[in-house]
Amino acid sequence: MTNHRLDPHETELRLRVEVDNLTPATEIRGRLTGPHCISSSTIEIAYPLRELARDDKAHRFVVTWNAFKDGNRLAYLALAIATAIDLLVFMSGLFGANAVRSPLSDVPTYKSRSASQLEATINAALGPHAYETAWLTLNALKPMTYSDGFTAIADLSVLDK
Repeated sequence: MTNHRLDPHETELRLRVEVDNLTPATEIRGRLTGPHCISSSTIEIAYPLRELARDDKAHRFVVTWNAFKDGNRLAYLALAIATAIDLLVFMSGLFGANAVRSPLSDVPTYKSRSASQLEATINAALGPHAYETAWLTLNALKPMTYSDGFTAIADLSVLDK
């Protein structure tokens, strides 16, 4: 007899029975009864012996594979749900990657642009409050000598006034 699971809520004992002459009609019968206890009556109940099921000693993968081989509809439903969730995550990543692209990401280029493309770039840069953003930007920029591609420096101290 071995303690397979022993915790305050559930205990599982396993018995190993060896017989001299094993036939297809051989059955092991019996029951276990716990000791008498003043504070609890559950351990005094007789629990019948039951044979281990095929999956009781198996690894989780084997249990899952057996469920598919047995035609368990719940296993197929779980597989379908997991596949659908994986596809949703994959597709949202694809759509999200394309939606994040800003017209400002290719501003320093020598490509020719149409008026609508330039207007979309300006609107994306200025945001919903175009006038206020443009005024604050122009007041914060101070011209400087050309250095590493920059011709102005932003003085943010004027914004605190």
